[in-house]
Amino acid sequence: MCDRAIPPRMSPPSEEDLERQKKRETDAIQNGVARLMASLKHRRATDSKPVRDLMAIAWESLVEALDKEQLALQSDDRQKLPKYGATLLCLTAEAMALITIGILLNVISQSEADDDMPPPVTAVADQIRTRCYLERMYDIDRNRAVDLAKQLLSRNRSGHA
Repeated sequence: MCDRAIPPRMSPPSEEDLERQKKRETDAIQNGVARLMASLKHRRATDSKPVRDLMAIAWESLVEALDKEQLALQSDDRQKLPKYGATLLCLTAEAMALITIGILLNVISQSEADDDMPPPVTAVADQIRTRCYLERMYDIDRNRAVDLAKQLLSRNRSGHA
């Protein structure tokens, strides 16, 4: 036979122990909900799969529209390059589309979480402009920047020279 010690019978938990355990479980749920809400509040809109899918679909059509506008700016149909022309030509349409969609989604989700008011267009446009400027600086630093002079050279050539 085996000489195993038989554990003593455990006494049932007291009311105080039950209440303490119930409080811990209740607090754990409340603490978990608070942590989840905090993480959701600080999560970027682009962190979820449905948003990534939406971005992929919207990205293609925005790239197409930006390509058309960039080609129109490069053509000599217009007398003068508009103020936004150089900015629109300084990045590829693909990069500009990705920056635009990402910022739009983040700003919209942040404004809905904060005060449920739509973001002001000027503020959104300024964020997009700033991010595009930074991307242009990164491209220049890495020697992969779009050559604006080369792109605009065809604008200034005419058969009347």
